[in-house]
Amino acid sequence: PPRSTLFPYTTLFRSHSLTIVLDDFHHLDDRPEATALWEHLFRFRPARLSLVILSRTVPLLGFAMLAAMDSLLGLGRTDLSFSAGEAAELLACYGLDPAPASHFVARTDGWATGVLMLARSAPGGIRLLRARADALLDQLGGEILNSLTDDLRGFVLESAVLGPATVEQVDAILGRQDSRQLFAEALARGLFLALEGEQYRFHDLFAEFFTAALRREQPERLRLIRERAATCWLAGGDLPRALGALADDENWPALAAMLEEERGTLWSSGLWGTAIGMVERLPEALRSPRVQALAGSCHAQRGDYTSALACANDGMAIASDKPEWLRCAVLQADVLQIEGRFQECCDTAQAALRTARDLGETVAATRLLNILGRAKLGLGLHDEGKATMLA
Repeated sequence: PPRSTLFPYTTLFRSHSLTIVLDDFHHLDDRPEATALWEHLFRFRPARLSLVILSRTVPLLGFAMLAAMDSLLGLGRTDLSFSAGEAAELLACYGLDPAPASHFVARTDGWATGVLMLARSAPGGIRLLRARADALLDQLGGEILNSLTDDLRGFVLESAVLGPATVEQVDAILGRQDSRQLFAEALARGLFLALEGEQYRFHDLFAEFFTAALRREQPERLRLIRERAATCWLAGGDLPRALGALADDENWPALAAMLEEERGTLWSSGLWGTAIGMVERLPEALRSPRVQALAGSCHAQRGDYTSALACANDGMAIASDKPEWLRCAVLQADVLQIEGRFQECCDTAQAALRTARDLGETVAATRLLNILGRAKLGLGLHDEGKATMLA
């Protein structure tokens, strides 16, 4: 342009401080010619001109000299994360209940938009996003996925399914050898990913979104990944997580098989709540007498005798052979004795004792004699009770 047209802008720079804000700068990551243009502007900009860059990735620009001269200020996700107190103030500003602020912060890692989304989708949070609380997440998640290469997109969808995991675990489960590089790229792009110790973890809300996307696009691949993950967690000694992976995928046959195989571990490790929860998630048709006995014993250990008896009764009703029936009958007799229902306990224990002796089950027979003896003592039959326990 003619020099005369530049004069007003030159005068403006001399008399005013100006700021240029560049949003979505990450779209230039693969455009070196555009990056070179902006780096030139950085180096030779007028003194009164400030540049503000908003980007999901760290721009490849010449920041070193600016940082050395203390002329650069950078704010990352950690700086922008809200604390519970700040989130409560934010919710109050929008007329939303601040009480669950700490819960929302835990779920969103302090992401302000996520806090508002959860608050507006909660009971009573009717304003603005109540009708479809995940609409904004769908939009943001879609934009993120559409900006990725096919390989990185596939990796993000698949690794997000796993929850917190190390590079070695992700490589093993997904059958890859490049997870470390792809995680580094995802971190650099700010894909709501955090490195905690040696484990990588996607932001909960986006992990759910990415998992849902994989379920829509490749349901069989999702099932395979969760089966492999369950095997990996089990080999690493994390039985609750292994069971959870199968339950999350509603892979009920595999979950039933693992519960059967790991009954002893669940009991001896004191994982009573896990056992109860997983058995309750199983369809009734897949609850074997052994699994029912496990759940009933866990209920009894926690003092919930009504539920324990219900499990024992259900197991006895579906037992297809005497050993399965006996396992549940022993549980029933034991709970009846604990509850002080001594006559019912005697009836059940005597029937079960006959079956145990027929089968040669000496351990079960010994336990039943102990239960029966205590029930007789409870009925005031002291001589019979003593004799039974001595036997």
